[in-house]
Amino acid sequence: QKLLTEAFKSKKVALIENDFGDFSVDAALLREGGYQVLALNAGCICCSLTGDFTAALASLLKTYRPDVVLIEPSGVGKLSDVERACRDRRFATSARITQKITVVDVKRCASYLENFGAFFEDQVRSAGTILLNRTELFPEAVTKAVELVEQLNPSAQVLAEPWKLLTAAEILSLPKETEPTDAQPHEEHTCSCGHHHHHHGHDADEVFTSWGKETAHKYSREDLDKALHALDEGAYGMILRAKGIVDGGDTW
Repeated sequence: QKLLTEAFKSKKVALIENDFGDFSVDAALLREGGYQVLALNAGCICCSLTGDFTAALASLLKTYRPDVVLIEPSGVGKLSDVERACRDRRFATSARITQKITVVDVKRCASYLENFGAFFEDQVRSAGTILLNRTELFPEAVTKAVELVEQLNPSAQVLAEPWKLLTAAEILSLPKETEPTDAQPHEEHTCSCGHHHHHHGHDADEVFTSWGKETAHKYSREDLDKALHALDEGAYGMILRAKGIVDGGDTW
């Protein structure tokens, strides 16, 4: 949203949004903000990149001729796979990659690296810019998080300031060593925190399962706290990530 409102307000932007699951919460939030979003659900774009994704991107570039394309894969997508798909020769004259951004959760990054190796590592190693998330909430975790990502990717630009203090221009500024030298998709923005991967080399669809539910139930704060604590304490098995929007009566 920061990039859309600050950096690309005057440009024609296409946003490709992908959640690993049946519902796209992020796409819903963006639609609430008045944006038109193409959401790719029920799986990960990175698991079938050679087919549907490259065809969709080619069609999008031809039909809408956007100035900028923002691509946000699910957290279980590999950035290297997204990049490889964007470098498909059919895009050679129509677009080029200018930016590869990975978002890293300062509080949980060490746990992600230890438990969810391949996905997390790939996203950090493949990025040109690493944006640390929730630094204002966990200032004591920032130094170790910076050390961790710099060890994995010494050449990336690491931004550790709270997001409200960062401008879109700072996020999009390119470190000199990652200046693109080859012509190929406009803007690639990836948001992720890395996820769980036991079997190196397998696709996300083989390793993860997702579950989603739509409900009209109204939740009190106590109901919600109880449900979230049950998730957190393992009552439903190992939950890697959960997100949603529920009716709280007087607020969402």
